[in-house]
Order: sequence, then C-alpha cells, then structure tokens
Amino acid sequence: MLLANFSTVPLEYVCEGETQLSADGPASKDAGRLRIEDYRWWVGLWSDSQGRAVFEPKKIGRLFAPKLKKNDQGNFAF
Repeated sequence: MLLANFSTVPLEYVCEGETQLSADGPASKDAGRLRIEDYRWWVGLWSDSQGRAVFEPKKIGRLFAPKLKKNDQGNFAF
C-alpha cells in the first residue's frame, strides 16, 4: 500500500472557458477544475497508462479519462 501512495504526482488546475451541452447548441461561459494524476515511471511495470484525469466543470457533469499517454514534450493525450 505504501508504494501506491507514492506512485502518482497530483496536478490540479482551474480552467475558465466555454462549454456546450450539445454539438449544435450555444456555448456558455464555464469554469472547472482539472485534476491529473501523473504516474511515476515504475507504474509502467504493470500498466500501459501514464496517468489519468478528471475534469469537473460547473455546468455539466464530470469528464473522466482513465488512460493517458505522454508525448515527447511531456504533454498528456487520451
């Protein structure tokens, strides 16, 4: 259990922008919290994911990305 506690580096951001409830609907101002768990290198011994993310905007429900990959610049993609 101790290893699991030190297997991630948590990152948290507050984002302001716009959200849309449907593809053809109007966009409205929104703010949300983005939490990323950046997995340390040894998690790759048992997982092919390099992190996970949760985005919680105020106006729509939670968005969860359970499997992230890092590119050469250190940015995440899912």
